[in-house]
Amino acid sequence: MPPPKTATVAAWVWATTETVAVIALVVAGSWYSGVPTRRRSASAAAPAAAEAEPVQV
Repeated sequence: MPPPKTATVAAWVWATTETVAVIALVVAGSWYSGVPTRRRSASAAAPAAAEAEPVQV
């Protein structure tokens, strides 16, 4: 039976770096996928805001 494998420091560094990169890509993709929605929401809200009555302060 072969000896059990052990993780080297290089493997830990590589895996940690890879995990951080994947998380960064997921966050960036999530943010980027919301950009069109935010644009639609902003353009839809602009005419409604222009038609609203001014608020007296």
